[in-house]
Amino acid sequence: LYVADTENHAVRAIDLTSGMVRRVAGTGHKAHGRFAVGEPTETPLRSPWALLVLDDIVFVAMAGSHQIWALFQEEQIGPFFGNGREALVDGDQMQSSFNQPSDLSLGMGHIFVADAEASAIRAIALLDEKPRVVTLVGQGLFEFGDVDGMGGMVRLQHPTGLTFYEELVYIADSYNHKIKTLDPTTGQVKTVIGIGKPGQADGPFARAELFEPEGIVAGHGRLYIADTNNHLIRVADLAVERLHTLRLRGLERLQPAPTLESRQPDLRFDPQVVGAGQVTFYFDFGLPPGYKFNAEAPLLVRVIQNGVSGVHTFEPGQVPAVILDINADQELIFDLALYYCETGEERLCLIHDTRLVLPCLTAEIGPSSLRLPYQIAR
Repeated sequence: LYVADTENHAVRAIDLTSGMVRRVAGTGHKAHGRFAVGEPTETPLRSPWALLVLDDIVFVAMAGSHQIWALFQEEQIGPFFGNGREALVDGDQMQSSFNQPSDLSLGMGHIFVADAEASAIRAIALLDEKPRVVTLVGQGLFEFGDVDGMGGMVRLQHPTGLTFYEELVYIADSYNHKIKTLDPTTGQVKTVIGIGKPGQADGPFARAELFEPEGIVAGHGRLYIADTNNHLIRVADLAVERLHTLRLRGLERLQPAPTLESRQPDLRFDPQVVGAGQVTFYFDFGLPPGYKFNAEAPLLVRVIQNGVSGVHTFEPGQVPAVILDINADQELIFDLALYYCETGEERLCLIHDTRLVLPCLTAEIGPSSLRLPYQIAR
């Protein structure tokens, strides 16, 4: 089993018989400067996010350098497609450019690529005498949305996963909270699962909900979806068009999964006194040096109050503030999903999720607003 060990900047191999793990590519340190062909374990990598195994070649979605790399027989590794510039450029191997490629899948003699930051789906023709990459869906870094259809009108928003199955490419359209299909022959894109808003509901595809799905695989008439911000694995039965949540049973060594309320907080504030009635909670986030918030991604805040949860979405540039009715002493839970990128060339974007707990004490006279600071560590 090959693993893209993203933050260790390495590719690992797990022997499923012996249980041994070994590093087959990368040095464990982030690559800088020029990217050249070299001996795998002596060649630094930059944030590998996904892998595709084809015979004795492991293709690597090298998100940090905006390239597709290839590991040959565990003896040599180097760039396969992409010149390292962050752009949406079709063409041959070193003429082409990508925007944080995040997943790979094989079908119809092509490697399909989820080019996340460009909100695009690309295809590399492996069987051509001179392989080229073409864009099937997407217009570039600042063209995104939620539009089905054909051709240049189609818009996705930060698709991070895809899989080829039964002549279709299934896409985890992450920021649209949907699963879509792309017919590579016609270019037709359709929504299959999701309503375009975050949620957790099972049921018929047309009413089912997801919360930023990021990974997807298919087999035996089913899709298996990594529903990232719900912390769930979802199963889509394509025959009956219904979605359900995977329940793991019979694994004695696993502890029972925590409920939403029982997750341990990452930060517990000191108790704060507020005036009874409506209170506005302002979030003040700090990022590590060298990072800035992703201008294309919303900020998501899930509030749990008295056992009832609700999700608030804030667009880039919008002040994150939540107004709640506080009429008795209580503990508030805030689950946050933050998206931020390296400054400058924005070579790497990250997701940070955290839980904050705030004990509130009510008084007849007290502040009607509170500022909640939170610093993201490096």
